[in-house]
Amino acid sequence: MLDLKQGFALPGLLGLIPAVLVFLEPDWGTAALLGGMTLALLVVAGALGATTLAILIAHNTVRLTRALVFLDPEAHRFGAGWQVWQSLLAIGSGGWRGSFLNGSPHKFGFVPEEQTDFIFARIGEETGLWGAALTLLLYAGILQSGLRIMKQADNRFSRLLAFGCTLAIVLQALINMAVATGSVPNKGLPLPFVSYGGSNMIAMCVCLGLLLNVARHNPPAAPPAQPAAGSG
Repeated sequence: MLDLKQGFALPGLLGLIPAVLVFLEPDWGTAALLGGMTLALLVVAGALGATTLAILIAHNTVRLTRALVFLDPEAHRFGAGWQVWQSLLAIGSGGWRGSFLNGSPHKFGFVPEEQTDFIFARIGEETGLWGAALTLLLYAGILQSGLRIMKQADNRFSRLLAFGCTLAIVLQALINMAVATGSVPNKGLPLPFVSYGGSNMIAMCVCLGLLLNVARHNPPAAPPAQPAAGSG
């Protein structure tokens, strides 16, 4: 992994090619997710950490508008920032306990794509702060379990596989919730296991299956040492 060509260039190229193709589609959110996962895997694998990457950002009005909305969503609330602004209103109106299931008015067209990219806004409105916090804790549980599986794996490939699958779930969830709360510019990523759609559900289930497979083949933990007979 300390070799520039074998440890960074080739694996980075294999990981970034699909990210570039998705970026050109264009789907910048998924491209950012793929690129971030690739770089994180290389760092965890032990690749050269001081390698500098040059990022060429093309001029694009859509991307510029999203950046402006992120900086000041209220100023664009009747235009490009309508989706984010309504999402913030929905989450804020949920309060501590929420409006109970199916009792949210914002789902009736106020928050576009509330069944996919902005499903967290509906969670916040209908279940309140407690439901939103529980959702965050569930993904934290996946992160903790995935890292534990990675730590207990008996070979490098299994460790990287466990880390990559965990990152694919948790990073996507964090980006989705950050977009819904206006913490990052709009990326258009679903919330794993929650958003409507079959393809993402299949991909996330595959990640969980791979994690369980790595855990299944982990060596059993050594039992705690028992005190010798007669000692005391």
